[in-house]
Parts: sequence; C-alpha cells; structure tokens
Amino acid sequence: MRKGKRTISKSKTYGFNPWADQIDAINVIIAKTGAKEATVVRKLVDEALAARRSKHAETELEDTPASGRIAATLETIETLLLKMIRQGDTSLRTQDISLALLQDTLAEARAGRCVAWESMTFRMMDEGLSSKDIAERFEKETTEAKRFAYGVAKEIKDDHN
Repeated sequence: MRKGKRTISKSKTYGFNPWADQIDAINVIIAKTGAKEATVVRKLVDEALAARRSKHAETELEDTPASGRIAATLETIETLLLKMIRQGDTSLRTQDISLALLQDTLAEARAGRCVAWESMTFRMMDEGLSSKDIAERFEKETTEAKRFAYGVAKEIKDDHN
C-alpha cells in the first residue's frame, strides 16, 4: 500500500526545489525563531548531516562482529591473568626465601642460646640449683622471650594498619 506521492514545490527554491510540506515546516520554524530563511535552512541541513553521520556510525558499530570484540576482551583478560600468575609466582619464591632465612636465623639463635645455657649450667649447679630448676628457668625465659617477640610483632602490625 503506497502513500500518495509528495509534490515538489515549483514556487519556492532554496538552491533546490523542496517538497511542498517542507516549505510549510520551514515557515513555521522561521515564524517561531525569527531567524532568516537561509539560516534556518543551513541549520536544518547541519542537523540532517549530523543525524546521517550518527546513523552511519551506529550501523558500522552493528556491522562489527561481536565475536571480534569478545575475542579482544578475552585476550585482554588472559593477558592480565598471566601477569597476575607471574606476580604470584615471584611473590611465592620471595616468601620461600624469606622463610628459609628466618628458619636459619631461629635455628642459630636457639643453638647459641643452648650453648650459653650449657656453660651457665655448671655455675647454676654450684649455686645449688637442680637440673629441674635450671630447665624451668630456661623455659620461663623462653616464654618471656616469645611474649616479647609477639608483642613487638603486634605493635608493628598495628602501626601498619
């Protein structure tokens, strides 16, 4: 079902022969704005060209395969995940080294303490302390040292939070 054909106006020209209904619409705009006829026609042409560019851009966006955008997004995600995995591996290796150094330090400290206590044991026995008293004193000082170390660690943690 076709609509009736639009008629081209022969009485009015704007550098082209407009449709008859376009003349009425342009005259309404001129009456409302008070602008000159040429200014109104230029603005209408600008609006039409902007609408055409916008429509063309939307069409191009729709024509771009979505799978291409999805593939690019997935590739970006994959790259970021691989970077995170590498950083995690580096972090684990660093923590392993730190743990090994800490274990060595603790072992040396314990060994040094035991040697010191062994040399002091004879003196304490001469002072009348029994082996049981000496062992209790050793454990008491160990507990105090742990309490001190945990307290320092807690202070450091609280300062960083």
